Amino acid sequence: MIKKCRIGSYRFRMGDCRVIFDMESENIVILRIGHRRSIYK
Repeated sequence: MIKKCRIGSYRFRMGDCRVIFDMESENIVILRIGHRRSIYK
């Protein structure tokens, strides 16, 4: 499920991992990938 978040524009959940990304026109820019405990610090 893709949701809005405060660090980047969007986040995607895969089990215990999170992908924080931003969308710029036709491109997706990945900002962070990590475990859910440490990605928001």
